[in-house]
Amino acid sequence: MKEYLVQYGKALSYYSMVLRQSLLLYGAESDWTATSYNNIGSVYDDQGDYAKALEYHEKALTILKTIFDESHPDVATTYDNIGFVYNNGQGDYDKALEYYEKALTIRKNVFGESHPDVAASYNNIGSVYDNQGDYGMALEYYEKALIIRKAILGDNHPHVALSYNNIGYIYDDQGDYDKALEYHEKALTIRKNVFGECHPDVAVSYNNIGSVCYKQGNYSKALEYFEKAETILQIVFGESHPKVATSYNNMGFVYKIQGDYDKALEHFEKALTIRKTFFGESHPEIAESYNNIGFVYKSQGNYDKALEYYKHALTIRKTFFGENHPKIAESYNNIGSVYQSQGDYDKALEYYNKDLTITKAILGENHPNVAISYNNIGFVYKSQGNYDKALEYYEKALTIRKVILGKSHPKMATSYNNIGSVYARKGDYDKALEYYENALTIQKTVFGENHPDVASSYNNIGSVYAREGDYDKALKCIDKALTIQKSILGDSHPDVALSYKNFGSVYADQSDYVKALEYFNKALFIQESLYGPENTQTIRIQNKIAEIQAKLKEQENEQKTEE
Repeated sequence: MKEYLVQYGKALSYYSMVLRQSLLLYGAESDWTATSYNNIGSVYDDQGDYAKALEYHEKALTILKTIFDESHPDVATTYDNIGFVYNNGQGDYDKALEYYEKALTIRKNVFGESHPDVAASYNNIGSVYDNQGDYGMALEYYEKALIIRKAILGDNHPHVALSYNNIGYIYDDQGDYDKALEYHEKALTIRKNVFGECHPDVAVSYNNIGSVCYKQGNYSKALEYFEKAETILQIVFGESHPKVATSYNNMGFVYKIQGDYDKALEHFEKALTIRKTFFGESHPEIAESYNNIGFVYKSQGNYDKALEYYKHALTIRKTFFGENHPKIAESYNNIGSVYQSQGDYDKALEYYNKDLTITKAILGENHPNVAISYNNIGFVYKSQGNYDKALEYYEKALTIRKVILGKSHPKMATSYNNIGSVYARKGDYDKALEYYENALTIQKTVFGENHPDVASSYNNIGSVYAREGDYDKALKCIDKALTIQKSILGDSHPDVALSYKNFGSVYADQSDYVKALEYFNKALFIQESLYGPENTQTIRIQNKIAEIQAKLKEQENEQKTEE
C-alpha cells in the first residue's frame, strides 16, 4: 500500500472515530462534531479530493452557524477552509474571495483591525489576487498582513517571514528580481534565526531564492540553493517525501535549461518515483511530474513521448479538477505546443483555443495566462504564414502584459521579440529592428548583459542585419550572443548550436563556404551529441552542410576554370 494511503487512511480513520464519538457524546450540533468534519475535510483537501473536502467543510459550517451565529471566530475559520479549497484546489477565485472576505469581516468585528487572524485573512485574500494576476492588489493585502504581524509579533517571527516570502513572490511575478531576492533573503534570515539551519521553512526560502536566481539566468547559484534545500528536506523528512520531490523538480528545470536533458530527466523521474510512493498513481502532483517529463521529451524532439506524458497529466487533472480549471488549460497548452512543433497547426490551434477558452472563463480577459494563450496562437499563425493574424494575437498579448505587468517586464520583451519576428518575416526590417531593440533594452535592464534572453535578442537583431545584407553588423551581434551563451550555458548547449548555425548562414550568404561549413559542423556536433543523428533538427543541419559542400565544390570548379 502506498505511503500516502497509509498516512491519510490512518488520519481519516482517526478523525472518523473522533466524529463518531462526538456524535455519540455531544450530538450532531456541537463544536466538537464540527471540528471533526473540518479535520476530515482537510485530509480530503490534502488528497486532492476537493469535492469531498468541500462537503465536510460545509457540514462543519452548517453546524457552527447553528450553534454560534454568523459572527464567531470558528465560523471564520471554516470560511477560510472553504476559501482554501476554491483557491488552491478548484481554481474558483471569485468563490475563494467571497469566503475569505466573509472570514475577514467576522475577524475584524471580533478582534478589531490589529490581530494575527486578521493578518491571516489579508494574507489569504492576497493569495487569491496573486492567482488572478492582480499583483497590485496582492501586494496591498500582503503588506497589510505584514504591518499587523510586525506590530504584534515583532520583526523576528515566522509569520513575518511568511509575509516577506509572499511579497517576494509578487515581485518575482512582476519581474522585479532584485526586490524578490531582497524579500526572500529577509524571510531566510528570520527563519535561520528562529529555527536554525536545518528546518523545512529554511528549505522553502532556499528554494525561493534558487527560483529567482534561475529566472535571472544564474543557473549555478540556482542549483546551489536548490541543493541546500534538498539536503535539509532529506534530513528532516527522509529521502521519500513530496517536499524532497519538489527540490528534485527544481533542479530538473535548471538542468533542462542548461541543455543537460539526461540530468533533467533523472531528476524529474526521481520526483515522480517519490510522488508515486507517497500519493499513488493518480494525484495532481503526479500529473505535474508527467508534465515536466513531457517537457524534456518535447525539448529533445521526442514528440510521441512528450504527448504520451502530457496526456497522462491531462487525464489525472480531469479526474481531480473537472473540465474547467487552470491546470486543465495548462495541459491543453502543453499538448498544443507538441502539435505545433510537429507542424500539425490545425491540432495546435484546436488545443490552444481550448486553453484560451478555459483561461478566459476562469481568469477573465486581462490575465498574464490569457496573454500566453494569445502568444501561442500568434505563433501558429506566424508558422502558417498568416502574418496579419499572427500580429493581431501577438498585439493582444502585448496589450494585456502592458496593463498587468508594466512596460519593463521580461514578458514584454517576449512580446516585442514575437512581433519583431513577424515583421522580419514580412520583410519590414526597420520595424523588426525596432521591436527587437525594444526587447533587448528591457532584457538588459532586468537581467544585465549576461543572460540567455539577452543573447537571444542579439541573435534576432543579427538575423535582421543579415537579411539586410549588413554582414559585419550581423556577425558582431551573433558573436555577442555566442559569448553570452557559452559563458552561461557552456559549450554544448542547443542555444550555442543555434548561434553556430547563424554564423554559418551569414558566411554562406557571403559565399564564404569554408567558414560556413566550419560553423555548421560545430552546430552539428552539438546537435548530434544532444539529440542523436535521427533528430529532425540534426537532419536539417546535415542537409544544409550537404548543400554548402555542393556550393563549395561548384565554387572551386569555377575558380579552376578561371585559372
